[in-house]
Amino acid sequence: MPFLNFNSATPLLKLTITLLTMVTIGIIVWFLGFLLSRIFFCIDVETSNQLLHGATSNLSTGQLKYYQIVQSVGFFLIPGFFLQWLFSTPEKPYFSIRRKPYLASVLVVFALILLAVPFINFLVEYNKTIGFPDYLSSLETRLKQMENAAQSLTQQFLIADNFSTYIVNLLMIAIIPAIGEEFIFRGVFQKIFFNISKNTTMAIVLTAIVFSAVHGQFYGFIPRFFLGLLFGYLMFWSGNIWLPVLAHFIHNTIVVTYFYLHSSGIIALNQESTSQLLSGWVLALISFVFIITLAVVIRRIEGQKSG
Repeated sequence: MPFLNFNSATPLLKLTITLLTMVTIGIIVWFLGFLLSRIFFCIDVETSNQLLHGATSNLSTGQLKYYQIVQSVGFFLIPGFFLQWLFSTPEKPYFSIRRKPYLASVLVVFALILLAVPFINFLVEYNKTIGFPDYLSSLETRLKQMENAAQSLTQQFLIADNFSTYIVNLLMIAIIPAIGEEFIFRGVFQKIFFNISKNTTMAIVLTAIVFSAVHGQFYGFIPRFFLGLLFGYLMFWSGNIWLPVLAHFIHNTIVVTYFYLHSSGIIALNQESTSQLLSGWVLALISFVFIITLAVVIRRIEGQKSG
């Protein structure tokens, strides 16, 4: 049990504690990871100095993945568990970490995320078409440069022509972010925003905005915002943090697995043509109908269980 009972703290104080915790633990873990990297990767002094100033161009893919994992663990995973402990009482965990999800809900969530892929891809393609007025052309150019750099790094991360690399990618992209980000966003932020606004929809929307914005990709903002809404409602309907964790994990695992199968030659689908096929508006509309239908099913399952 925490030495101080922060469960009774005001929402604004909890928000302040959350932000300070993420920054403090994130910086400490990143610095420790940086020191260990000099041992693991035999990084010289010059490269170390460049890293301290944010330059990563001289790093290998393995080193970049290492720092990505360190960053996720430091800024999300450890703070998520720490805040769960800090804001809990002996009688009640802060966001139901001990409660197992119902099997029926797990199966429906799996189907939901799988069938949501075409609609999410449609949102990805739509987001790419958003333009800016002429007087903001310089901002648009900068955002596109950032997006290209982010996509290039993501492609570099996702290439996996052997099973061991696939497992590392699952850990880096699916497992750690699913737990860490959902503990922070749906577990902590969503509850704080609800306590401030006293409005469930507003809390879910605000959390989804923050969740998408933190990823720093304007041309991926809309699909991530939609996923944030989906994860938020799963948390609200079930009261169980593990359902949004599961949904987040399944979504990211689909991406990682696709690139593994493609990179290793198990499937020979053209990525561009596949993306265009899955982002068509007809398929997207069918996908959206499935999303709404399965969301209603989950809500009823969770309502019956809690009733």
